[in-house]
Amino acid sequence: MAVVVKVDDYAWLVPYVEKDEEIFLKAIIPSRRAFKQYLKGQADE
Repeated sequence: MAVVVKVDDYAWLVPYVEKDEEIFLKAIIPSRRAFKQYLKGQADE
């Protein structure tokens, strides 16, 4: 699984593994596709 996080007006994918009551964040990856899909038009705000 992955979540999209907005940092400094850019979209980053953060894949994670969920176990019992823990969430382990694997990495943070810049994503042009996620930026276009989720944040397009919001960069000016």
